[in-house]
Amino acid sequence: MTTTIIQALAQSRDQALSVPLLRKLLIEPNAEIATMAERVGEELGRRGVTLVCGGLGGVIEAVCRGAKAMGGTTIGVLP
Repeated sequence: MTTTIIQALAQSRDQALSVPLLRKLLIEPNAEIATMAERVGEELGRRGVTLVCGGLGGVIEAVCRGAKAMGGTTIGVLP
């Protein structure tokens, strides 16, 4: 799945990109899923995508951590 997401990002370089981070992503990831989520976040961060999420933990946290590591912007909207 990570490869598919990164390939889609590579094809959309010149287009606006919207990435919804859904509530179901609040599950606590195992190490493999957390690593994949961070990789996706890193790629989003490299591309300047602003992530808006619920600001809680789980997979969403891993994606945001990856984006921040690459200088991306993350916005947490707390419930």
